[in-house]
Amino acid sequence: MAGPSLSKKAKKRLKESLTSVPPDDAGSSNVITPSASVDIPSNLVVPFEGAPTTVVPPAGHISYPAAAVAPLISFNALLDARDASLAYCGNNMSVDRETAFTPSSAFDVLRHVAPPQVGGAVPFVQPSEISVDHSLHVTAMREHISSLNTGDSLDWHHFLTMSSAESDGDNGDSYQEINVNFHATQPDISTENDSESTLHEQEVSVHQELYKNSAISLHDTLVSLLSFAQSSHLTGVEFCKLLDLCHLLLPAPNILPTSKHSFFKHFANHDSELNCVFYCNVRWKRRTNGSDKCSCPKSKVQNFISCPLVEQFQRLYQRPGFREKLQYKFNRKKVNAENIEDIYDSNVYKEAERTFLMDPNNISLTWYTDGVSIYECSSYTLWVFVCVINELPPEERFKPENLVIGGLWGESEKPHPNLFLLPIYQEVPKLKQGFNVQSNSVETHVKVIVLCGTCDVPANAAFMNMKGHSGYYSCPKCFIIGEKSERTENVCVFSHQEELDLRNKENYKECVQRSIVNEAAYKGVFGPTLLSFMVHSSFIPSVSIDSMHCLYIGFTKQLLNLLFNTKYSSSKFSLCSKTVEVNARLKQLQLPHFVERLPEDVTKLSFWKASLCRNLILYIMLVVFKGVMKQEYYNNLVLLVNALSVLNSSSISLSDLETADSDLCKFCADLENLYSVRHMSSSLHLLRHLASSVHDTGNLFISSCFRFEDLNGKLADLAHGTRHATMQIASNFNVMSKLPILISNVSSDSAKLFCRKVTGRKHYLQCSEVISIGSFVVGELDTVPEHEQCLLVKCSVLFQQPFQIHTFPKVFHQGMLYVSDSYNRGSRVSSYCRYVLGNRILLGKILTFAKITTSSETTYFALILKSDDLPSGLNRYCLVNTQSDGYDLVLVNNLNNVSFYLQVDTDHFVVDPINSFEME
Repeated sequence: MAGPSLSKKAKKRLKESLTSVPPDDAGSSNVITPSASVDIPSNLVVPFEGAPTTVVPPAGHISYPAAAVAPLISFNALLDARDASLAYCGNNMSVDRETAFTPSSAFDVLRHVAPPQVGGAVPFVQPSEISVDHSLHVTAMREHISSLNTGDSLDWHHFLTMSSAESDGDNGDSYQEINVNFHATQPDISTENDSESTLHEQEVSVHQELYKNSAISLHDTLVSLLSFAQSSHLTGVEFCKLLDLCHLLLPAPNILPTSKHSFFKHFANHDSELNCVFYCNVRWKRRTNGSDKCSCPKSKVQNFISCPLVEQFQRLYQRPGFREKLQYKFNRKKVNAENIEDIYDSNVYKEAERTFLMDPNNISLTWYTDGVSIYECSSYTLWVFVCVINELPPEERFKPENLVIGGLWGESEKPHPNLFLLPIYQEVPKLKQGFNVQSNSVETHVKVIVLCGTCDVPANAAFMNMKGHSGYYSCPKCFIIGEKSERTENVCVFSHQEELDLRNKENYKECVQRSIVNEAAYKGVFGPTLLSFMVHSSFIPSVSIDSMHCLYIGFTKQLLNLLFNTKYSSSKFSLCSKTVEVNARLKQLQLPHFVERLPEDVTKLSFWKASLCRNLILYIMLVVFKGVMKQEYYNNLVLLVNALSVLNSSSISLSDLETADSDLCKFCADLENLYSVRHMSSSLHLLRHLASSVHDTGNLFISSCFRFEDLNGKLADLAHGTRHATMQIASNFNVMSKLPILISNVSSDSAKLFCRKVTGRKHYLQCSEVISIGSFVVGELDTVPEHEQCLLVKCSVLFQQPFQIHTFPKVFHQGMLYVSDSYNRGSRVSSYCRYVLGNRILLGKILTFAKITTSSETTYFALILKSDDLPSGLNRYCLVNTQSDGYDLVLVNNLNNVSFYLQVDTDHFVVDPINSFEME
């Protein structure tokens, strides 16, 4: 007989009230004492009172219905389940997130966790089609909220928040919402009826079947759910509802955790202890705890989070293969032994290699800090201080699981740099002295130094304790004064000077001492900064110039504004009359698939992101502006593009570095004459120091903030509530950092594919065959070959009969997607490429890909229409002959790179990517 469906009346009759359990003991076993204090340099005045307090982090929201659901539901209730899932998709998701949640993605989750009869197909089957009467068991649950006390009168009930009851038209089911750690050790969440089940869940193996004869293990299910929750930015409330829905669709008995608490108990808990540092927001003095108020009026006791570093390093070394990745600098293959190709070839790294980094076990860090707004309607800003391990390969350095978090500051006002950095500074001596790590059952003594850093201009000024970009003496690299007068419209500008008086270690120290004595800024320096005592190398050269904010967001947008803003339409340099023509040219472009953002209207600069500005100035601008911009202005632009192309390239010789520096100097001098001194901004002045910054800290793409900005967005998504966001983010960061490893350990191919699809930034390719390591056939093979006659002629020379030819449209080779001309869908072109033939690197257009099969071997080729490199008058650019009739049959493994194909009117330009690191 069919069981009852989940009607509103049934839900209402089964409502129960929430009960709570007594709080845990105050002394939690995972709380350790703060690190010992370290002496601060005598000439550095840092406000300090009391000691940091160590607390257990809270976390994201969690909720469950107060009502107990019907214990038995037959398949006649499946239609209710379907409606519930659709309601979940439509009503219970955050709609203000960047990534929209769709019903199809919810059904993808259900396919993995539900039995084939239920979740294997969507939409659900009708009850009349089911021959076996299964029952769906949903465990009745009550929430038990426990409170903790850290011993410093910090009551955990302070972190509890209640949400308003949700209504479905019949008073609905009330939900209790609390801030609970998304992944760390949590208060006990169980019920009397569920205690036995919870104990069983703790004892089962993660590799056990989810239910009898299921096609997926418990571990794979948990990772799939976690991947979905992470990619869809689910709050704790929404995640618990997802668990409820999964239980609604699963047969009984099953071992899927019934609560968020038991869900995360199945993962090894490696959460770091967090130090909660209290301070007075008026005098910036440290306080002992949240109730230790300062004597100054109208002050508040606020806090920020400090994350111990040594423990994070020790956990990183325990990961399989991590220590081997640190050998990258010894195994890398350089294009030219004398060129700058990574941070290892920079001045600051070479200096450290002569002393500290001579030991191959020692490592170095690059610091980064910036603020990001978390909430749309609030001035609340999250500031993070994060470190990157330089010895990792470039593609591994910026992955979330490889980053080290130093601290998190979340308030409406900007952080006090010395106060924020103090806990990190106190750990620096311990890092330099070294600590033991376990890797592959081998204990190693590792020492760590902070080598250099990067950030945007406002953060740079704050953490260097110098004047902002709009003040006199505000350049962090030289002593240029600046000018603010009537001719500059009372805006501080920096007119061109051939010779610049550079800052260095000695004169910076003098500026700090003068500022302390005078109690005022001296030549732009307000006073000492802890950051200067943290870095191993000379402070001024160790701070990079960030090309993302200074060049792409800063100067590139400034230049576009000058050219296309109607405010300057009467100026000689204005291109307002050419706006329609320029926009038409931009719209006509067919860029490669690896370019994510296509050009926008040049008058709508608010839509121009940093990556779009970068592609515009490095690849597109010279082609689009050719014939549109007046020649003297165009020649000036060429100087800039040529110099930036060198400084962003994968391999930079010292002679190229000098040429780039000379081009930038001439560019700045000419720009003042062409556009007037009023537009000589601080961003423009910093171009004068780009070449020396590359010499000091490595190629521009190594020290830019692009990869860090992506991290900022991910960290902001970890805040699932409006209170105590820093603690939530610090504890939930462990989820993001561990997820790639968990996905790699998934045994089910379909579950692993799902996890990678929902967590990956880019579209996951459907690879049908493996060509070689790192090379794959993308798409289906065609039995009717494209360009059959040409292939037969070429193959007859290489192979003896009989052989079979199958063509296919796309290849993924060494991290790059090649799309043949035969795949003529969309507005992207990834068919123009560089390829190796004999001892030459040639240019051509891929017509199709071919799989040639003989009795003894299978080989994969690209049929390429050869193109002659015709001079274009521009460095790096060449004109292509689209009427060529020569063909080459090239091994897929000999493809070198996809090139930009840029057609403007009747001209067809091709330009190669400058480096592979900044490929989107």
